[in-house]
This record gives sequence, structure tokens and C-alpha cells, in this order.
Amino acid sequence: MKSLFQTDGLLFRALTWLTELMALNLCFLIGCLPVFTIGVSITALYASLFFREEGGSLRRFFREFRRNFRQGLLLGLLLGTLGLLLLLDGRFLGQLGEGYAVFRYLLYLAGLIWLGVGCYAFGLTARYENTVVRTLKNALLLSISMLPRTVLMVLIDLAPLLMLLVSPELFGRSLMLWLLVGFAACAYAKVWVLRSVFSALPGGEKET
Repeated sequence: MKSLFQTDGLLFRALTWLTELMALNLCFLIGCLPVFTIGVSITALYASLFFREEGGSLRRFFREFRRNFRQGLLLGLLLGTLGLLLLLDGRFLGQLGEGYAVFRYLLYLAGLIWLGVGCYAFGLTARYENTVVRTLKNALLLSISMLPRTVLMVLIDLAPLLMLLVSPELFGRSLMLWLLVGFAACAYAKVWVLRSVFSALPGGEKET
């Protein structure tokens, strides 16, 4: 029991990790404030978690934010614009009635592909040097070839929305927790999945 409270004990390490996640979560939220830098902030968060074992997660976040600014910005704007177009198309088709059901199903499929590509694109940018076009192409291929992992990561991304739909009261009670640590915790869960995918990919890894 005494070892539990020592600096190398389980409790101390868990509290240290939780504090680190909260700090990264705050950095992520600050990086998203201009809105158009959301993609950059996601990439920096992933990179910080990928290389966490090396220490200095917060310094890593700001370093990767600067390093991946152009790439993350382009990816964020492209995927964000595409997502907005899909949303607008969905609202438009929803007003046309049942006669356009086929187009709605195609739109749902496009939305799932968009989610799948998004699950990999920022992780690939955080871990590998590549062009935006090649990154999106690789993200699309991975989202299809690693479908079970893709579904898992999509569910992680949709966890807040699913909680809101299932129990708005529970979501309201946990909202503060999501704001404190939720984004970083979800990113860490996805990084855990991405590691198993990227471990089989050849070369191209960024220097740390």
C-alpha cells in the first residue's frame, strides 16, 4: 500500500498522466480557437501522443504545431469544407422527400468515407512526411483496408454525439469532463489504434 503513494507508484503515475492529458487538452482547445487551425491542432495533439514516451509532450505540441502548420491547415480546410458540403447536401436532400432516398444513401456512404479518411489523415501527417494529396490517398486506402479499426476510431470520434443521443442528461453532467480531458483522451485512444496500423507501414517516419 505504501508503494502506491510513492513517486514511481501506480497512483502517482496515473495522476501524472491525467494531468498531462488535461494540459494537452487545453493546448488543443487553444490551438482550435481561430477555427481554421483545427487541423493543425489535431495533428500536433496526435504527434505529442505518438512520441509521449520521449517526454516533453507540451513542448512537442507547440513544436509540431509550427512544423505541421501548412500541412495541417490544408488538410483541415479541405476536410472541413468537404464535411460542410456533405452537411448542406444532406439538409437539401432531406427537404426533397422520399423520392430521393437513393441519393441520401449515397450521401451517407460519402459521409462514412469522409469520417474514415479523417481518422487517418491527421495521424499520418503527425507520423510521416508526405504531400497532402498522398496523405489523403493513403488515408482512404487505410480506411478501407483496415475497416474494423476504422469503425472503432469512428465510434471513438462519435462518442460524445452518441452519448448525447442516448442520454442528454448524462451528456450534460459529463460535459465539463469532456472539456477538461475528453478530446485528448479520445485522441490517445485513437493513437493506440493507429500504432497497430502504422507499425506495419514501411519507412517515411518522421525524426523525433
